[in-house]
Amino acid sequence: MTKYQIKELDKLLREACFARDGHKCLKCPKTTTLAPSHIYPKGEYRKMRWDLDNVKTLCWRCHMQWWHKNPIEAWEWLRDTLEPERLERLKMRAQYIDPTSLDYNLIKLYLQKEIEKYEE
Repeated sequence: MTKYQIKELDKLLREACFARDGHKCLKCPKTTTLAPSHIYPKGEYRKMRWDLDNVKTLCWRCHMQWWHKNPIEAWEWLRDTLEPERLERLKMRAQYIDPTSLDYNLIKLYLQKEIEKYEE
């Protein structure tokens, strides 16, 4: 995948994540300085980078000053905040080794459909 394609998919993921989460931080009610925050790290779980289940909307402060610095408290909050089915899907995906390569067009289409779904 090219750098341009990666950047484009990151932008679509951000847009889909914010639309799904109501354009506000899930931890505090802040609506500015928002960031899509990965649950399973995108560097370690490459195939889950653009999986909408794997991101949540946090403001910069909650993302950098809380999520990354308080892993036990963050996990407890996540468990209480997200649907158990979503967490179970993520756990299963994290354990599955997928030998296929990432398909830019398929990921792009998936994210565009998710954006449309949440903007209706």
